[in-house]
Amino acid sequence: MLTMFGKTLFGLFKSSGGKISKAWITVLPTTFAVIFALPAVAQASVIGPFTFGSFTDVCPAYHGFEGNPAGADCNATQSAAQFTSTFNPSQVSESGSPTVVNLAMNSAATVSGAVSTEYHLTPPLTLSAQVNLPCNASADIYNWPAVWLESAGDAQEIDIAEGDVSGGAGLTWTYWWTDPTKGMEKVYGQPSGNWCGMHTYSINWSSSAVTITWDSTQVADVTTAQTGGDPLDQGPMWLNIDYADGKYGLTQGGHTLAIDKLTCTADTGGSCNTGS
Repeated sequence: MLTMFGKTLFGLFKSSGGKISKAWITVLPTTFAVIFALPAVAQASVIGPFTFGSFTDVCPAYHGFEGNPAGADCNATQSAAQFTSTFNPSQVSESGSPTVVNLAMNSAATVSGAVSTEYHLTPPLTLSAQVNLPCNASADIYNWPAVWLESAGDAQEIDIAEGDVSGGAGLTWTYWWTDPTKGMEKVYGQPSGNWCGMHTYSINWSSSAVTITWDSTQVADVTTAQTGGDPLDQGPMWLNIDYADGKYGLTQGGHTLAIDKLTCTADTGGSCNTGS
């Protein structure tokens, strides 16, 4: 609303850093206006382990549970052979209230952010992550985001939600296990729909089934019927959420994956936070 002669006008302005800031403009009875800019929402760097959601052991690292002793890499810069980008804790920050954790890809798409738990998880449990995925106007997901569980040595892996590694720009789920004669096996799917923006990705993990739900839609229900009788993975595993370069998809620097909520509830015999 614009008024004149000493009244105020509320507006939005873009700073030199590209962030939107609020500002009050006082319109004076002369030919100029004085602008009092309010600061943009602050983003604070983090040092692990830090508390977020149900977890008290979050590391700003790709594999924060590694190192000697275990967990020594909680604040380490790390890389993996499947990525061209590295993961640096400087790209992980907190902002807002309630707290949001941000994983930022730099403009050159060479350095990005990741978080992982320092301690392991064991079933039965239910885990949910509310994540905001950046996309282009065609609803193609930027880069290679992933919400996943992994065992030491990657003998077991459950990709709750992952950028499409077949070369598209959609989202997939994958359940991996080690068959005693065939080695690593998997079942996977690519649910239809638009998964840009904010969605909730959940897993209910037990000895009898691994059920994956995106928002209110069940997208996977893995049992021994799908594994040829091989028992389901029972961990221990660690939680990873990372925002890698789009080696198989759409690489685009200058974007941020935001984690709004992270919850874990263990049933009897399970744990969301056990030993390192």
